[in-house]
Amino acid sequence: MGCNEGGLTSSVSGSQLTPQREDLLEPQTFSEIPFDIRGCGCFFARDSSGLANKQFIFVSDMDKIAVIRLNNAFSLMYKTGSSNLNEFDVEEKYQNSEYSMALKIREEGSLGSNRFRKSGSIQILDAKGLSRVIPFVGYCGLY
Repeated sequence: MGCNEGGLTSSVSGSQLTPQREDLLEPQTFSEIPFDIRGCGCFFARDSSGLANKQFIFVSDMDKIAVIRLNNAFSLMYKTGSSNLNEFDVEEKYQNSEYSMALKIREEGSLGSNRFRKSGSIQILDAKGLSRVIPFVGYCGLY
C-alpha cells in the first residue's frame, strides 16, 4: 500500500471550544479532516451510516498522529505503541496529556485498490480514571 506520511498542517477548527462536561467521554463526530493526511489514513465512524456520511469519530495518518473529538474539543493524539494480535488484527495505543486510547482493529477485507475495511473498538481513558469503550467501523487507505 503506497501511502505518504502525513503531518499536522493547520489548526483544528473548533479546538478553542471549552469542554462543557469534563467527565463525559463521548466521542463527537466530525466530517472535516483536521490535518494533512496526504491522501492516506484510517477513518473510523460509529456505524456504516456514519461512515457513508463521513461522520468520523477517529482519524489517523496511519503513522503517529490521530484526532478524536471529545467534550466539544479536538484532541490530537500520538501513537505510543502498536502490536499484532494475529496475522491481520492489531492493537494500537495513543496518548496525550489528557487521554489515552487503546484501539483493537480487525481487518475485514479489501475495499479495492489500497483500501481495507476495518472494525473494532476504541477504549478511551481520561486522567481521572474514567473509561469508555466505543465500537467502530471504517477503513484504512486512500481517502
